[in-house]
Amino acid sequence: IRSPDEFVPHDARIPRIRPGLYVGDYGHDLYGQYRTEVLLLEYNSLGTQELVAEVTTPRQVFARPPGRGSQSPTEELELLAGLGSDVTFVRGIKQCGDFHV
Repeated sequence: IRSPDEFVPHDARIPRIRPGLYVGDYGHDLYGQYRTEVLLLEYNSLGTQELVAEVTTPRQVFARPPGRGSQSPTEELELLAGLGSDVTFVRGIKQCGDFHV
């Protein structure tokens, strides 16, 4: 995990939030068993070769735990890999909270 201090926007015209842990408080009566949901937000930049590898074997951005959804990247990822340029993804990983979110 990279420090939020290392975050440098590549393009000031594109609004970006800092990577790190974000917590939402929903309250018991509004949503689920727990009051909070915690999300880790990070940016992953992949070069052309890394994108090609992610299409065939998702490991950096699109990997999923066993039994948790499809392991196949989308057609859009294949199109991005064919562009021949670096791509930055925003990835949110749930850290804790209700299982059905």
